[in-house]
Amino acid sequence: MIAQIMTPKRGFSLRVHLIIFGLICFIPASLAVWFVGFNLARAEQRRVEGQAFRIVQDFSQAVDAEVSALTKALQALSSSPALEMRDFARFRDQAVVVAADNAAVIALRELSGRHVVNTLLPLGTTPMPVTTDPVLIAADRRVVETRKPVATDLYIGVTGKRPYVTVVMPVVAGNEVVLLLSMAITPERIGEKLRLGALAQEGWLAAVVGADRRVIARTRDFERFVGRPATGDLARAIETAKSGSLRSVTLDGVAVYTVFQTGDEGWTTVVSVPEDVLNAPVTRLHGFLGLVAALVVAATLLGTWAYGRLLGGELSTLAENARRMSAHRPLEPYSLKVTEVAAAQLAFAEASETSDKLLRELDHRVKNTLSIVQSIAQRTVSSSAEKAALSGRIAALSRAHEALSEARWEGVRLAGLLESVCLAERVTITMQGPDVLLTARTATSLAQAWQELCSNAKQHGVLANGDGAVSARWEIEDGRLVFEWREEGTRVATQYNPAFGLKIVDLCVVRQLNGAVSIMPEASGWLIRLAFPLESELGVAATPGAGA
Repeated sequence: MIAQIMTPKRGFSLRVHLIIFGLICFIPASLAVWFVGFNLARAEQRRVEGQAFRIVQDFSQAVDAEVSALTKALQALSSSPALEMRDFARFRDQAVVVAADNAAVIALRELSGRHVVNTLLPLGTTPMPVTTDPVLIAADRRVVETRKPVATDLYIGVTGKRPYVTVVMPVVAGNEVVLLLSMAITPERIGEKLRLGALAQEGWLAAVVGADRRVIARTRDFERFVGRPATGDLARAIETAKSGSLRSVTLDGVAVYTVFQTGDEGWTTVVSVPEDVLNAPVTRLHGFLGLVAALVVAATLLGTWAYGRLLGGELSTLAENARRMSAHRPLEPYSLKVTEVAAAQLAFAEASETSDKLLRELDHRVKNTLSIVQSIAQRTVSSSAEKAALSGRIAALSRAHEALSEARWEGVRLAGLLESVCLAERVTITMQGPDVLLTARTATSLAQAWQELCSNAKQHGVLANGDGAVSARWEIEDGRLVFEWREEGTRVATQYNPAFGLKIVDLCVVRQLNGAVSIMPEASGWLIRLAFPLESELGVAATPGAGA
């Protein structure tokens, strides 16, 4: 039973496998680098968030300190003897000095809201203004109720031109609040406490939001946004906690990370970091890793391609030498750069050398065996004619074997073998036909058949009388090799009597090659046709050569 050779599925080249291997090594390494880099980037983000919290705490303390300084100044002024004696002229002089020192506006009002003293107005101004702004009216009411200082949200002063925030303090006489003393400052004064420095250039923003959730001060676009309500997200966050953080969008549409802290007076200090700035470490990390990944992948592809070319060449030479060794051909030159491949090449070289030795030894032994058989036959057979016939037959086998040996058993060319057989039998022949390569079993069979035809032509055919000629013609028809042996002469036998030699021809062609033999008379001689398939269940008999 002939074993079937399985045809493997086509796979990838060595270069592709090396590239895949390189990428497999790269992926976990890149994940590890990304993990470390991401943690570093997140640490940088947390550092920025922590910086924002520290800044908002500092700003909140600065704003509270400003309010506290105003409150202390009012407390000192409220204890003035001039105020107790209702000497409003002297009190105004003192208030003007304190207002100048604090860059503020000081007002003394009755509970009804009518101003008694206002450092912006000369004493005796008539009529004196009356407070009408609801923010200040509500603050006055709280002061009367609590008898404690109150810091107001943003309001418009009595002049109706500028916004202020103020601290209102009660003036008590006989356990009753009789007057209200206030010190007002502009929102710019609060904004001066919000100093971001270089962070402002990166887009950081600081602001102070009043208890009514309107903007009191802002480091960017002050005039545009002072007095406007804070965004809904920020307002809701301030409602639920005294401090915290959130992702939001500023009034001017910038996505930010915001931290806030509400002071004792109800004002909330806010610091916002643009999301672009906060995410910059991660963005830079992704960009850096993307660049590194692209460079590493490119280097991997280039390196594996170049190295794969080296290894691929080594393995291609190895595969070629394996084919050459199986065909008993000389090996291609090879290098010893890769240890494992070098070991295989050396093993092939040793195997090839061993195979060559075995083939040479086999050839030698076969020749000796045939010589011995020929010698035995000559001593055993008494008839000279029979000796010549037997010797010719053995010689034909020997010549076929020699031809195959010279071709390293890859097959012999039909024309060359035919010429060799006819030359040995001293038969002159003309040949015509395509280049055909005969396999080992076909070569020995045809060599015997041709020897018999030559011998028969000399003994019984047209060459027996010395005036005939022999020619051969062959061609490939429908997967069969058709060989025609033609004998022509002036004196041709009327009968072509097949002797034992022709039985050998029939045995070699019909039984050994699964072919057919036909003998046909012609006007000037005989035509013997040998035909057999190039391939049959017995195996491959012959193949068209390069010149066919």
